[in-house]
Amino acid sequence: MNHDLCYDKAVRDDDCYDTAEEYLLPYNWKCIQGQSICLNYANSKCASAICACDSEVVKCWSRFEKPKIHAKCTKMNINKYHYRQPLFDFFSLLRSENEIL
Repeated sequence: MNHDLCYDKAVRDDDCYDTAEEYLLPYNWKCIQGQSICLNYANSKCASAICACDSEVVKCWSRFEKPKIHAKCTKMNINKYHYRQPLFDFFSLLRSENEIL
């Protein structure tokens, strides 16, 4: 939750243009003595902000034990996914054009 709020703050503070930039902008970091260190981003406030957000969430995760079992999905919950109906059936449109020819 805090991680999401951190990303939201980066947009709200105009460090990042929008949410898409946050997820698409690459940034570089190093691990020094077990600590993630964001590299200097003087030319990109967004990269600096996002790296800081991600570093904080990694610090949070480090306080918890690594799971011993890798959870696996056994089935997909189809009800979670809702697909929009197309405005028109593209393939039927192609068929009708071919019938005219």
